[in-house]
Amino acid sequence: MATIKQKTIGNLFLERIEKSAQPSTDSNNAIGWIEAGALRFISFEQYKNSVEIITLALNHIGLKPQQKVAIFGKTSKEWHLFDMGLLCGDFITVPIYPNLIPKDFEYIFNHSGCIGLIIDSIEQYKKVISVLPTLTNLEFIISF
Repeated sequence: MATIKQKTIGNLFLERIEKSAQPSTDSNNAIGWIEAGALRFISFEQYKNSVEIITLALNHIGLKPQQKVAIFGKTSKEWHLFDMGLLCGDFITVPIYPNLIPKDFEYIFNHSGCIGLIIDSIEQYKKVISVLPTLTNLEFIISF
């Protein structure tokens, strides 16, 4: 009987990383972004290592498969790396728009069943602190 490989984002990510190691690959640039007016890139190896470190760190702090973690911040390279780290660890990402007011953030966080939070700035931290006592399931905050 043939085995069917499950198509998950984590598996697709690893397949793409594997393809990048082949000599026929046109470019070794995995992702790019603009920083200080210049285009920057990381290689597929750096990309894999970054995602792997995040996934292992989340496992190390006790996150279990299918648990939910909110990312409360602007779209960025780091946002993407945390998202991929969560997905590759079989965790669930709950994106929360960075322009929400504290009351709306609180509602989404609590009603989504999140236990963890990843934030990108002091601005988001201030919003979280203002509603912290009501975040009853919050177990950890990570800032980048």
